[in-house]
Formats: sequence, C-alpha cells, structure tokens
Amino acid sequence: MKFGLNFFPSFRARDYSTAEYFRQCLRLAERADRLGVNSVKAVEHYFYDYGATPESVVFLAAVAARTQRIRPITGAVIPAFNNPVKLAAELAVLDNISDGRLDVGFGRAFIPKEFEVSASAWRRAAPGSRRASTSSSGSGPKTASRTTARSTASVTST
Repeated sequence: MKFGLNFFPSFRARDYSTAEYFRQCLRLAERADRLGVNSVKAVEHYFYDYGATPESVVFLAAVAARTQRIRPITGAVIPAFNNPVKLAAELAVLDNISDGRLDVGFGRAFIPKEFEVSASAWRRAAPGSRRASTSSSGSGPKTASRTTARSTASVTST
C-alpha cells in the first residue's frame, strides 16, 4: 500500500494567509518525504476556497526542489485553461527538477466560474481583439496574433 498527501483542501483567507498556507504545505511535503510517504498531489483550480493551487506545476516544483524521493503528482492540470505547448514545457521542466519523479494527471474541469473567466481571457487574447492584434494601413507592423492550440501563430510585418 502507498500513501500520499493530496492538497485539495478547504482554504479560507480568514484562517491564515496564502503565504502561510503554502509554507505549511511545503513543510508537510518535506516531513512526508522524510517519513517515506509516496507522493504529493495538487490540483489546478481557480476562484474557490478549495484546491488553492491555481498553478499546481509551480507548487510541485517547489515540492520537488525540497524533497528527495517523494513523487510530485498533478492531480489535474486543465489543458483547456493552458497553452498546450507551454504546459508541456512546464511539465518537462518539473519532471527534470524532480529527477523523473513526476506523475501527470489531466482533468477536464467542472466549475462554471472557471470556464467563464478562462473564456473571457481567451477572447481578450484572440486574433482580432484589441489586445492581441494591431493593424496599420500604412507602414509598420501589419498583424501580430496569438492563437489557440488549434491554429498556428503568425507574425507578419513589412
């Protein structure tokens, strides 16, 4: 039988600060590593009292840097909320930091508010939006666009 820590807690700012929450989690991970616990798992969630690790890869990198044998696990990274190339790169770096100890889990997400906020961010970054694209009828850059995973990025200038 294997045992692990699962950081999918209820977190309320009125109980303690976010910085203190992460300090406690990291201390627990260090102690768990010394005691022979198999893994530390964190999930990606936004805007709610639980799952207080919106960047589970960053948190798990801190765990990996402080431990020797414990396996960092992404309980669920959400591809729908991440650029797939950037996510793959981050996971590869985490796997290297942990010396190959990383286990990756993906999730589809389920909280409507997370989708609303994510969709809003994607709309602002979509080609044709004011923030993602600039155009000029004369000289200078014509188009600079950021795209989703389904299309290729392009930058055109004259």
